Amino acid sequence: MRDARDILDLYATDYQPVWAAGIEFPGVIPEGISQYLYEDGKQVSLFIGPLSSLFWLEGVEELEELIRDPAYVLTDEYRSIPQGSPRLWIVSILFEEGKIPATFMDKIYEEPTKLKGKKNNRDENYVDLMNTFINSLGGNLLYKGLSRPSIVSLASLFAPLVSSNTLQNEFGPGLYATSSLKYALDYAGPDGVILIFKDVDFRPLVKTDLAGEDWRTTVDYWTGATISNVSERVPALWERSDILQGQISVKDLRSKQRVPGPDSQVVGVSYAGLNAFASALHMIIWLDSSR
Repeated sequence: MRDARDILDLYATDYQPVWAAGIEFPGVIPEGISQYLYEDGKQVSLFIGPLSSLFWLEGVEELEELIRDPAYVLTDEYRSIPQGSPRLWIVSILFEEGKIPATFMDKIYEEPTKLKGKKNNRDENYVDLMNTFINSLGGNLLYKGLSRPSIVSLASLFAPLVSSNTLQNEFGPGLYATSSLKYALDYAGPDGVILIFKDVDFRPLVKTDLAGEDWRTTVDYWTGATISNVSERVPALWERSDILQGQISVKDLRSKQRVPGPDSQVVGVSYAGLNAFASALHMIIWLDSSR
């Protein structure tokens, strides 16, 4: 598998340009990209563009064969990659949606990986959710977006494991939720699931707000290279907390470093913290892109 490429190098190729957070778009923004841009200016996407261009950026342009061959269901549709998502996130989501065969995944991964979901036509679903459900629920809500295959193992969401292979590990292993419905929708996928937690009771728990150096140290630790003896090297701050709260990281395209983004996340990192989430699970919404 090749390394990911720089967005500015893409602009020098014949591929269709990709919108990138913090980078000036070359020319008029096409409708396929604008459908993902929020009018209120709050943007949770890192990249938005056609799949062929996104594959090139990820260094897996061999997947374009699936777009060109009518025997496959994959088309060169526009997709959004959320900020803070791991490498090859879009490939894993397309695999979960049944659009990339396992034989192609074997060429890319040593072991096929399931990652967090993706939201398509999210403006329509977002409005529907807000009008139909969310406004009637009151405040103090947290959301978790995930794909339908992930909901099958819902029970495992409430059992934190200390592992160097944890996929959602920015603040360490645990259950991740956010106050941003838009962000959750990006991860849910066009036919994904939104878990809604209401009035989570954190009062009896040890809750740590990560900011400044604590945020940087935690994110760097858990998003670093594979760690040996990870169970013996968990940061003390993580071990003594039930709940961690802080900004979701975004990748600064110029410095290549992760920096705090506009959205926050709340993470249950102990059994007591996860029990608080389990007790506050208020609603599960199943998204359906066919309607």
